[in-house]
Amino acid sequence: MPWNGTLLEGDAATAVARLKEELDGDLITWGCGELTSTLLEAGLVDELQFWVHPALWGKGDRPFWENVRTRFEGLGSETFDSGVTLLRYAPAST
Repeated sequence: MPWNGTLLEGDAATAVARLKEELDGDLITWGCGELTSTLLEAGLVDELQFWVHPALWGKGDRPFWENVRTRFEGLGSETFDSGVTLLRYAPAST
């Protein structure tokens, strides 16, 4: 099976901004952390999806770095038979 990915080099925000201009369709990243925080700060995130599972184990990390401060608007939610709920958000326009 061919690999359907693109290796980005250099500054992440610059590389993703270039990809968004060059490509049609969605760019998807999984997880949170430094990359997601960088893209949020650069205004390159169109939608965030949080999958909330009805179970807790131990402790975990915050989804974003402490310096990220962004307001969001709700786009919708869906709860599945498993109890998992999908929450969809976009960065607020103001």
